[in-house]
Amino acid sequence: MGPDAVELFRVATLKSAIGLFKVGIVPTRGLTISRCFKMAEQYTGKSYKRGQHDEAVKDLTVWIETMKSAIPVVHT
Repeated sequence: MGPDAVELFRVATLKSAIGLFKVGIVPTRGLTISRCFKMAEQYTGKSYKRGQHDEAVKDLTVWIETMKSAIPVVHT
């Protein structure tokens, strides 16, 4: 558990939140799809407009898979 693992979990949660917005569910009060897209932009480097849920999820999935392969796994 380190900062990279925390970021990985944060992005996975963000990806889930965007998926919830797509089907009309607001994950928590105060979180908007615009805020989610701004957060996604920090990781992907791309800006997203309204309706680009699928593209944001796809790009975040690529980021998540890349990070999963880069994080060392320690077996104790």
